[in-house]
Amino acid sequence: MTRLFLILIATAATCRAAAQKVIDITNSDADVISNERMRGLTGGTIFPPDKYVKVKEGTPYYWDDWANGSLVLDGGFTYQNLQLKIDLLNHEVHYKDADDREMILTAPLREIILRAGGLDARYFIPGKAWADVDKKLANSWLQVLVNDKTSLLLDIRKKLTESNPYNSSTTEQTIEETNVYFLQKGGRLNRLTKWSDLLDLLADKRTEVAKYVKENDLTGVSPLEYADLVAWYNKL
Repeated sequence: MTRLFLILIATAATCRAAAQKVIDITNSDADVISNERMRGLTGGTIFPPDKYVKVKEGTPYYWDDWANGSLVLDGGFTYQNLQLKIDLLNHEVHYKDADDREMILTAPLREIILRAGGLDARYFIPGKAWADVDKKLANSWLQVLVNDKTSLLLDIRKKLTESNPYNSSTTEQTIEETNVYFLQKGGRLNRLTKWSDLLDLLADKRTEVAKYVKENDLTGVSPLEYADLVAWYNKL
């Protein structure tokens, strides 16, 4: 069993075994949790509201808007129905506390689950377990696109650059985004630098894969296409 499955299964097992440790802040659980205790359990520092005022293009977040979500802490506590953001530029998790303040989480996490606007849930796990494959994973939050016998992870990497417009003393910031994919297959995590890398790793079913790619006009232009191919491959 690979490390990816071990992490995800351990998370699920923790949630089941520690059902009494699940705190839903939208129901009566909230009535028995003081603001101080909630801060103590989730950890956190107040987010400075002016941190990104110079950003003129791009975003540091996975989603700009707040999303309903859950946090699974290393200690086994699960917080449900929190308002969350993932800052992928600084590898931070933001949440709204009981006083509606934006906080930066400091407690170790096993998993983040985001839900917004009727979309499918998005699952994120720490990348530090695979820092030997790519050192940038040490602080990353990896989105789990496919979790199966062959799994697919996505590291959305953000880069901030600064510039001074002509005749202006004000610095402007731009945030660019790059998708880096990782395929877990046969007990090994593989970094994909391009679409053809994925096709090569699925070469044990080369004929079937080539036919599916052609029939569905897949070119690897989006995470959806990567996930579509890997999910289909797992059914072979």
